[in-house]
Amino acid sequence: MRQLSWNGGTSWTSAKSATTLTTSEATYTLGTSTAYRYLGLATMAAGRYVEAQSHLQKSLEIFGEYFKGWDIARTLGYLGDATLLAGNAVDAGKVYRDALRVSLEAKSIPIALDVLVGLAHVRARSGNSELALELCRHILNHPASTHEAKDRAHQLSKELEARQAPQQIEAARARARTKPFDKIVEEILEARGTSAASS
Repeated sequence: MRQLSWNGGTSWTSAKSATTLTTSEATYTLGTSTAYRYLGLATMAAGRYVEAQSHLQKSLEIFGEYFKGWDIARTLGYLGDATLLAGNAVDAGKVYRDALRVSLEAKSIPIALDVLVGLAHVRARSGNSELALELCRHILNHPASTHEAKDRAHQLSKELEARQAPQQIEAARARARTKPFDKIVEEILEARGTSAASS
């Protein structure tokens, strides 16, 4: 069970002010939503992507209006993964952008970078290989990227580079070196409501 922060802390899930939610109810709500998240991960690992989406959506519903923070951002990221694996890149892009926004509100750059891996996959599936490679290179260069995010970005980067000309690869790497993280995030969040090609 993860610890709750009742004073607006950003390291753990923060409980919003609510006069109707007792401490025991908050603990039950957080525990149940976390259980559904792990059930979603288990079904996603088993290849049952639509079922995984259902469990992850249930997790977010239980979190409801009472909680905010990195737990929700992480769950949204997993929902984006399940949606993408189920074959819906457009909806996955929308979910990933929500996850990115929430992770930034929670001041969790590592989760934001994990979400960017998902968005790189959306771009790749939408035919934007150069933009996908640029995102991968940024994730690989960022000091806050987790090992898992770097591994996933490296694998996708290798697949993309195998299909691109050397000058395209170098251009994507150069853009990743010079474009600040804040600018990348701003461009992605401004793409809300557009096609997956703009994700």
